[in-house]
Amino acid sequence: MVGRAGICALVLFLSGAMGRAEAAGWRLEELFGGQRATACSIAVGADGVAHLAYYGIPYYGLQYARRDPATGWVEEFSNYQYSISEDIAIQIDAVGRPRIAYTDPEFSGRSIPRLKLAENLEGGWTVDAVSERLVYAASMGLLKGTEPFIAYADYYDGQSMHVATKRDGTWVTHKVTNNAVGATALAVDNDADAVHIVYFDVNERALKYARLALGRWEFETIERLGPDEEGRAPFSMTLDASGQPVAAYAFDGRIRVARRSHGAWQIQLLPEDSGARLFRPVVQVDARDNLHVAYGKILANNQPQLRYARTRMGAWQMETVDDHAPWANGLSFVLDRHGAAHIVYVFDQVLFLKYATNRRPVVD
Repeated sequence: MVGRAGICALVLFLSGAMGRAEAAGWRLEELFGGQRATACSIAVGADGVAHLAYYGIPYYGLQYARRDPATGWVEEFSNYQYSISEDIAIQIDAVGRPRIAYTDPEFSGRSIPRLKLAENLEGGWTVDAVSERLVYAASMGLLKGTEPFIAYADYYDGQSMHVATKRDGTWVTHKVTNNAVGATALAVDNDADAVHIVYFDVNERALKYARLALGRWEFETIERLGPDEEGRAPFSMTLDASGQPVAAYAFDGRIRVARRSHGAWQIQLLPEDSGARLFRPVVQVDARDNLHVAYGKILANNQPQLRYARTRMGAWQMETVDDHAPWANGLSFVLDRHGAAHIVYVFDQVLFLKYATNRRPVVD
């Protein structure tokens, strides 16, 4: 509302600066010996293994790595096509296979961001072209736990929202909105056979919600923006235990968490001090229905931080994870099945890629 995110033997280290920034209960890793990146996305499989997709610098290509419980991070795939967009989303299917939706400009006189899907299904990586049109704002979920369902904006069709699915080996696309969209976030409820999308409607300057079930789309408005508020900034969404959508987004420097209940949206502000600017929230819901939000914070003195908030018995608790918040295009966060957080982010002006977790150590 996702993620989402150089090519040598991996070296993980904790610098002295990271040691000073590390909050109690959190472990921070600067990835791959100082890998630089422009965007990233993280997912965790049912086995607890973290999977990372990102656009690495200097080659600006898609890269994939997983955190092996026995050996640490292992890089497995690279696709060196020039790409600096934020459109990257990784999902792990029901049998533990990674799927990555991303945009990848192919230079043939000019750069056209084309939507692609990289996946490892039979022990080797393949890359499939989803759309040859100019697209952006892509997000992805997996129908039935294995079938990619991708939402995106089609630039040539008035920047309207389209969705893509694969049938009998062929990608099929459908138009969902007439208005232009600025960003999308998608989640799939396989128990109810429903797709949920939160998106920014550029024409109406509103954050909206779309649900696809039984072949029918339903639409709702979550919140409208004021004339001076910026609504294109990244936001996120997830589903709670009852299959209801929860969205997190930043308007006017504050973070809002919107939760749908009994057919209506309940919106609350994250209780942070008003003198700070908050941005890039990513929301998750644990098995006990507690909310978790990872986000960036800029203090009044311009000091950046990576912050983490969660609810306990209905009350918010906040903490600082790292005193270097994301500056650029990357912040992705997911909970594993035990409720532990896994956060990957791009920090500082030098665009280093970093990983934070409060999961108990498996390897050091």
